[in-house]
Amino acid sequence: MHSMSYKKTQNEKGFTLLEVILAVALLSIIGVMVINILTDQIKMRNELNQKNTGYHIVSSALEHISQDLQGAYLSSNDSSGSLNLIYRTVIPIFSYKDNNLILFIQNFQSLTRNSSESNQANIRYHVIQDPKNINKQKLVRIVDTDFVSPIDKDDIGISNVLIDDLESINIEFWDGIQFRKEWDSTTGDTQGLIPKLVKVKIGIYLPKPDQTELDENKEKKDTFKLETMVYLNSTFGKKQPTNAPSSQEYQWQ
Repeated sequence: MHSMSYKKTQNEKGFTLLEVILAVALLSIIGVMVINILTDQIKMRNELNQKNTGYHIVSSALEHISQDLQGAYLSSNDSSGSLNLIYRTVIPIFSYKDNNLILFIQNFQSLTRNSSESNQANIRYHVIQDPKNINKQKLVRIVDTDFVSPIDKDDIGISNVLIDDLESINIEFWDGIQFRKEWDSTTGDTQGLIPKLVKVKIGIYLPKPDQTELDENKEKKDTFKLETMVYLNSTFGKKQPTNAPSSQEYQWQ
């Protein structure tokens, strides 16, 4: 029996160790580049989703505030308006101090079908502390249509959380000469008055995707801020400040 032997011809070539190492290194570099590109795309998508979410939250809150401000209303005993303060337990007011905005509106729309409620309501916006996180604040809107007790008392009206993680809220009122940080229609030089123009600026915290609900480190969170300027409708029976500036005549500091 003849033994068979194998001889490598000149046309047959194999991979050397160096070639294998270079190929693996090249594939590794390409793999790392692909992973980095995908990671950056995922990061950009998450950041965009965060900003879109923040815009939706803040714009929704500003829409609520703007609509309520446009319906702000005051009445007097000597007017023939729809309100008679003599028979009212709660007097309509327009007030803001300590992040607590209270106003009476006449364009309230109930969400209950076939509701017998009137189109008038007391509205309150205020900031509360999250009971689960002492470093977290919420912006709450309260609606009361009963007018039995002042709306700034506890357990009055129906509350709704507009912003779950509030960073800041800044509201200013035009008095005809300058913007004020506070307003009170029951006393002082603004008694019986509502402002013609209101500026509102709201900031929120945007939680990171990997942050937990109880994460207290605000420095790690991004913020999103949005502002608006609201011209209030005419008030029956009351004088109003005039000469309100246009949107081009002011800037946030």
